[in-house]
Amino acid sequence: VHSIDSMLRVRRLSLLRSILLHQDVLQPLIAVLFGTFADGQKPQLRHGRPLSDANAWVQQWWNDLQELTLQESILSSCLQNGIFSFVDAPSFQKKTFTKLLSYLSSVDPVVRQTAPVNRQ
Repeated sequence: VHSIDSMLRVRRLSLLRSILLHQDVLQPLIAVLFGTFADGQKPQLRHGRPLSDANAWVQQWWNDLQELTLQESILSSCLQNGIFSFVDAPSFQKKTFTKLLSYLSSVDPVVRQTAPVNRQ
């Protein structure tokens, strides 16, 4: 069984690809995820790359794309040009992302210690 985080990465990248390939009908969603609003919200992207305080979805997708480019060096130039440049890469458009599936978790297991119960 593949690790949960690798399966989630594949699912997130598939969702991102779907959003980017259907920009014509998903323009409102793209505006919410990547745009700025009149209420003074800071921009999410600079030159197609997320800023340090971008929303969590954008940052997670960027991390997923970085992981993808480690497996697919042909896409490394897209990483240089930002998130939206992946749309033009034929290998991204048809990608199944299965090379990203792993049996190892990228997250170290956390051992939780509970406080001793005081039973009187």
